[in-house]
Amino acid sequence: MPYGLTPDGLAVVRSAVTAGVVLSSIDIMTMDYGLGSAQGKMGIWAIEAATSTHNQIAPLYPTLSSAQRYGLVGVIPMIGQNDILGEVFTLSDAAYVRSQATTLGLARIGIWSASRDQPCPEGPNTRAQDNCSSVAAPAGAFSKALAGA
Repeated sequence: MPYGLTPDGLAVVRSAVTAGVVLSSIDIMTMDYGLGSAQGKMGIWAIEAATSTHNQIAPLYPTLSSAQRYGLVGVIPMIGQNDILGEVFTLSDAAYVRSQATTLGLARIGIWSASRDQPCPEGPNTRAQDNCSSVAAPAGAFSKALAGA
């Protein structure tokens, strides 16, 4: 959710921190929001989710600065067509996420299933698939955009 961690997700992080586990990052899955019209919003929602997560973990890390807390948060978008019809993470979303992640100092940007960073043999479509993005983008385009290349 662009609202950050679910209650269960936050409970897991809280439990780990309370037990003394040193987390190198808290990676959030920024996909499948189910919030309706998503056109042009997937990248924005990913960064909103990162900011919400940053705020949620503040009580767990009271001695860390805001920048240090952002440095614990990672985002993992589902590139291209998401599982929910109408939710498409585009190359523009990727560029936005990269820019904002750099500005905020996020821990990492990943991709849910790197095997999807290629066009589908049958061309763009509205189905989320395991082996392609379902959008008109050349192989490796999302990786390049998220890397800032």
